[in-house]
Amino acid sequence: MASPPKRRASTPAYESEWHVDRRIPVALIFAVMVQFGVFIAAWTQMQSDISSTKTSVYSLKTTLDTRDIKTTQNLEKLIGLERDIKYLVDGLRRMEETVNGILKYELDKSRQESKRKG
Repeated sequence: MASPPKRRASTPAYESEWHVDRRIPVALIFAVMVQFGVFIAAWTQMQSDISSTKTSVYSLKTTLDTRDIKTTQNLEKLIGLERDIKYLVDGLRRMEETVNGILKYELDKSRQESKRKG
């Protein structure tokens, strides 16, 4: 295992630690600044996209809530129509039974008259 380099007794402590040196190229500093600017621009665009998406989601939720209310109203109307149709069908059955009773009565009456004449 390699041990860290030992400092010479004549080397001051500040020179053995990391520090910014004048030998760092200006292009490197400029590149870091440009990357930071691009990061800020990307972050801003991402925040804008998130805000836009939130607005779209809220709009869709409102639309879905409205459709749910309309669906519930339509369901209630459909249940009412189903109840009305059942009532009408029951009424038609009673009318059919009444008409069948009348026809049966008239048929029996007609047969009795035929027997008397014949």
